Amino acid sequence: MLKMALDIIHKLKVIYNRRQKIKFSVLFCLILVAGFLELIGITLIFPFINIVINPDMLTSGGKISAIYNFLNIQNQTNFLILLAFVLIAVYILKNIYMLFVYYCQYRILYNAQKDISFQLMKFYLTQPYSYHLGINSSVMIRIVTGDTVNCSSFVTNLTFLLTESIVFLFVIVFLFFMNKVVTLILFALFAGIFFGIFKNLKPKLKIYAEKNQKHQSGMIKWVQQAIGAIKDIKILQKEQFFIDNYYESATHLVSAQKHFNLITQIPRLLIETVIVVGILSVIIFLLYRDMNATEIIAQMAVFAMAAVRLMPSLNRMQTALNAMMFFMPSVNSVYNDLKNTRGKTFIEYDEGKTINIKKEISVNNIYFKYPNTEKYIFKDVSFKIENGTSTGFIGTTGAGKTTIVDVILGLLNPTEGTITVEGIDIHKNKKSWFSRIGYVPQMIYLTNDTIRNNILFYDDRNEDKEQLEKVIEQAQLKEFIDELPNGLDTVVGERGMRLSGGQRQRIGIARALYNKPELLVLDEATSALDNKTEKYVMDAIENLYGKITMIIIAHRLTTIQKCDVIYELKNGILTKVDKL
Repeated sequence: MLKMALDIIHKLKVIYNRRQKIKFSVLFCLILVAGFLELIGITLIFPFINIVINPDMLTSGGKISAIYNFLNIQNQTNFLILLAFVLIAVYILKNIYMLFVYYCQYRILYNAQKDISFQLMKFYLTQPYSYHLGINSSVMIRIVTGDTVNCSSFVTNLTFLLTESIVFLFVIVFLFFMNKVVTLILFALFAGIFFGIFKNLKPKLKIYAEKNQKHQSGMIKWVQQAIGAIKDIKILQKEQFFIDNYYESATHLVSAQKHFNLITQIPRLLIETVIVVGILSVIIFLLYRDMNATEIIAQMAVFAMAAVRLMPSLNRMQTALNAMMFFMPSVNSVYNDLKNTRGKTFIEYDEGKTINIKKEISVNNIYFKYPNTEKYIFKDVSFKIENGTSTGFIGTTGAGKTTIVDVILGLLNPTEGTITVEGIDIHKNKKSWFSRIGYVPQMIYLTNDTIRNNILFYDDRNEDKEQLEKVIEQAQLKEFIDELPNGLDTVVGERGMRLSGGQRQRIGIARALYNKPELLVLDEATSALDNKTEKYVMDAIENLYGKITMIIIAHRLTTIQKCDVIYELKNGILTKVDKL
């Protein structure tokens, strides 16, 4: 138990920053005050009940009698009414204060949840491109959108556990001064049941928590894949396959949640039974000791009042502990990723030197293999790309054409060798290098937004209308856009579903040209198009020959026959190809 508590503290210290931890410390102090107010509310009940049962206490000496005489209230009934109003005021103020504590608690927790989600989103997007090649996107989505919420729920339940534990201890201390033996017996009983339940249920809760996390990722995966491949699914009639797999993940998820919620009900029912049995056993014990009936009624009234407060408190403590166990895998996931961000900059490249392609791009003896692999994709590759020329790369699928271009783009770092522009290493000056590149992939990613925003790619605050019109002309989009009722403000649909393949590619070309790149890279930009559509896109590309430095990747030699230089990549070796 102690080891687990220390592990939780360590992980929360990593997850939450210094400012958040200070706020949690303030929240803990507020919770301590709340526990003290709970104690005051219960302690005031005892004298009130005693006076109701035995009004002679007001005149028989003692602290209550002294207060009664000091206030100079002649009527015992009026004093009881006054005491009742004091009790009412105390409980109203206590509950107003508790509402304030809950407000502070939720504000701190949910702001922290937002900050953590933002931190993870920032962490993922600022990781090197190679990081994303080895990560499961459905897991990443789950962590950002689900595990951060569960992590916040974990801390919420932790604060509930602390709040109720403090109240519980305060009340137990008060009852101890009333009747030490009875209190010790009840405390031992409650503690034994509480920790006994936790010890026995912990392994099952851990299993269901891990299943919940696993199948939540599974559901996200099947939704992603089904939506992303909807055309293939329709044509191949695979709807039922994806429905069945989603249903299977959902069934396992529901089963885990069902069993978890069922297990969380066991402690409440058991604690309720024990408390009722405990109080009745105490009454039998006191009667057996021949205690005065009036004393028994007075003490049992306070114990009953305490039980009314403690029973839901114990239930909430047990429920909070169970929920913490259920959310622990999410805490682990958030911790594992956030521990990599503490003390590190999120930006993977510095300002560095300014790069301008004036003469040539030099590729100098570069080798590349992916991390944790032994096979080289290519070895000892060297060539030059002169400014204003076009260079083509061909090769079979899987030959490494895209990989070599990703290295030239600066997305992947070479295992050995360098790529320089005017003597400046691009991999040590990525910020400047990225600003000089325009990139057109095989599959253009279009957002469910307007054509304008897809070309600008959310750089609309600095919209250059003259440049926008220019790239629309260069990409041969003007005629198409002029025919649309809403022109540039036409919404293209999710992933550009309302457009043809050629239209999507030309929007991609316009996007790549908008920021006035010095190098335009086309990565099999026409390989997925039919011959007629490919001709439209190639016409747009051919208009750029001699005006900008270009790298074009293709399967077919005919696609790049107008390039100034052509290379073929085969078995990791790059060779120059004679033009047709």
